[in-house]
Amino acid sequence: MAPGHPRFVHDRNRLTAGGVASGLDAALKLIEILGGTKLAQRVQQDTQYYPDPPVGSDIPSSPAQCPIPAGSA
Repeated sequence: MAPGHPRFVHDRNRLTAGGVASGLDAALKLIEILGGTKLAQRVQQDTQYYPDPPVGSDIPSSPAQCPIPAGSA
């Protein structure tokens, strides 16, 4: 796992993401790599994708133990 919970990871010749928003972020990064920053900015403007959520929160820590009792699933 990458430290800091990034939305996408660019490592050497690999670009990985999981989820809808992170996939959009990774797509913009790929466009920037292949076509330059100006093109990536234009695509962002054309798609009206501005990842600034109206609320903020932290990723919760993992529970010390599983909250679902064994055998209940």
